[in-house]
Amino acid sequence: MLKVEGLTKHFGGTKALNGVSLEVEKQEIVGIIGPNGSGKSTLLHNITGLYLPDKGNIWFEGTDITNLPIDKRARLGIGRTFQNLRLFKLLTVWENLLVPAIQLKKPKKEMEEQAAELLELVKLSHLKNEQAQNLSIGQQRLLEFIRAMMLDSKIVFLDEPTAGFHPNMIQTFIDTLQELNRRGKTFVIIEHNIPAIMEISTRLVAIAAGEVLMSGDPHSVHSNPEVVEAYLG
Repeated sequence: MLKVEGLTKHFGGTKALNGVSLEVEKQEIVGIIGPNGSGKSTLLHNITGLYLPDKGNIWFEGTDITNLPIDKRARLGIGRTFQNLRLFKLLTVWENLLVPAIQLKKPKKEMEEQAAELLELVKLSHLKNEQAQNLSIGQQRLLEFIRAMMLDSKIVFLDEPTAGFHPNMIQTFIDTLQELNRRGKTFVIIEHNIPAIMEISTRLVAIAAGEVLMSGDPHSVHSNPEVVEAYLG
C-alpha cells in the first residue's frame, strides 16, 4: 500500500532522516517508536507532504507521491492528525466533524450518520453541542482523531494520539482504532506510550538517529538490545 525508499532529509547541518526505507501493507497498524529527536515526526511529515525529502521516494498504491503537495496526497486517501491540536475551537463538536465531510460533498444524511457513529465509538455523543474549546485535552484529541476519519482516508497517520489522555480514554481510543482497523482502515502511529503502542500495533518500527533499527513483531522489536540501547543512550 505504502512504500518508502531511501528517504533522507536535512535541516541545515542536521540529518533528520538518513536513508529510511519501510513498507506498510493494507489494514496494518504500524507503530513507530524511538527516542526524542530520532526522526519519527520528520518521517511522518515527509510521507504526508508537510515536508519534501532531499532524497528518496514515496509510493502510495503504486503512485509516486514524493513531490506531491499535501492536499493532493489527502485526495489520494492519506489522512493525519498532528501533535498540536488543530480543531476549530469555537465550533461545536458536531460542526468540527461535519467540516471535512462537506469537503467531500457527501450526502447530508450519510455524513450525519457517520459522525453520530464515530461520536458513539469514542463516547463523546453527550458533548456534540459543546464548543471544542470546552473539552478536555484528551477529549479534543479523540475529536481530532474521529474528525480525520470523516475524510474516509485509506491510511491515517497519528502523531502522539494519546498525549494528555486520562487512562480510561486511552482504552476508548484503542478500542475505536481497532474497530476501525477491523473495518479495513490502515494506521501508522507515532507514540511514546509504550504499553499503548504495544497493544495497538500489528507491527513495530524502531527508529534512532534518523535510521530504522528494526521492524517486526512488537515484542521482538521492543526487547531488542539495539532498540533498548537507543532508548537508554
